[in-house]
Amino acid sequence: VYGWLDSLALDEQQNTDPRALAIDQGRLGDRRAVPQLVAMIQDEGADVRIRREAGAILGKLADPKATAGLLAALNAREPSVAAEAAIALG
Repeated sequence: VYGWLDSLALDEQQNTDPRALAIDQGRLGDRRAVPQLVAMIQDEGADVRIRREAGAILGKLADPKATAGLLAALNAREPSVAAEAAIALG
């Protein structure tokens, strides 16, 4: 399975957004995307929709490595991101 997931990896010749790749990997249940997803939910400059999606995926993955990042996201300036982090934490 990881070989197939790795085939989704960013190809140097493609102009693919690494955030979209992390979202896709997370949707497929690949916990290796957790660090990127945590960075996305904490990025105050990122699109709110992307941040909320990252939070929702982190909640589904339920990886303990995401806990600190989700706790930090509880203090997000955008209330919907903070709410998504709270939901993800359970």
